Amino acid sequence: MTIADLNGDGAPDLISSDVHASIGVLLNVTAAEAKLSDVVVPGTSRDVEEIVGKYSGDSRYAGSKSAPIKVKGSSRTNP
Repeated sequence: MTIADLNGDGAPDLISSDVHASIGVLLNVTAAEAKLSDVVVPGTSRDVEEIVGKYSGDSRYAGSKSAPIKVKGSSRTNP
């Protein structure tokens, strides 16, 4: 068993081998998820806005952008 950063993302990956010279590689893939709650979208329920999440990246991870999601107006005002 060997631990090394094989794909240059800064996260350790695993390499293993067995007596039959088979090699296994497990890449450390990090997935992130964010949830937003208690959001007031101006307008009526007929008004639709698209929201996109963006991450500009840093020294360890490349920038990314989410697929847009559509939200309807909440017909209420922010307290």
